[in-house]
Amino acid sequence: MTATIVVAGIDIRHDVDGRFSLNDLHLAAGKLPHHSPSRWTRGKAFRALVAELKPEMEFAPAKTVRGGAAPGTYVCRELVYAYAMWISAAFQLKVIRAYDAIFGRGTSKRPTTRQRLPMAVKELEVSVDRGVPVSHVQGNVNRRVGVRRHGDMDWEQLGIGEGYCDRLLARAETDEDLQAIEQNSIALYGQPSQLTLNLKGREAT
Repeated sequence: MTATIVVAGIDIRHDVDGRFSLNDLHLAAGKLPHHSPSRWTRGKAFRALVAELKPEMEFAPAKTVRGGAAPGTYVCRELVYAYAMWISAAFQLKVIRAYDAIFGRGTSKRPTTRQRLPMAVKELEVSVDRGVPVSHVQGNVNRRVGVRRHGDMDWEQLGIGEGYCDRLLARAETDEDLQAIEQNSIALYGQPSQLTLNLKGREAT
């Protein structure tokens, strides 16, 4: 059974497959017309995210219910994070904290796959924005924080990775990012390298 989350005092309904209501999230965000679920689901980023998620899920990542007792659009957790991020950074934090209040971080030294979801969503957004495979983004995130795979990240490295994704989305990556990628690539693979992300005209080596 999926737990009910509460965002800004609004209970976010879910369906039998554990997808959450975008309509309730829209209400929790203030119900501004330009933040409507229908507007977001028409966008390129939403379609790209759904295409990425479909092969690895047992049910559809998004479903629209017309009529009945609970009409609206219901989406999986990854899309909840993406929708919240599309609205604003402040609302995204509210959603993340609402999930933390239910699921928590626990005592693990390493984030779980579920706890890495916000960064995974950002990586997909960068992939769409830069027009590159998501594996390229993930590879550079790993190089930026100094691990071979996401599952090796600790909480501090996850924070660094999320910050790097934020800068990629804002096209504001720094020389420090590039230097860290180069140094960590040498430590991990014996040579300085990064994967092409169309970095403001700077080609990866």
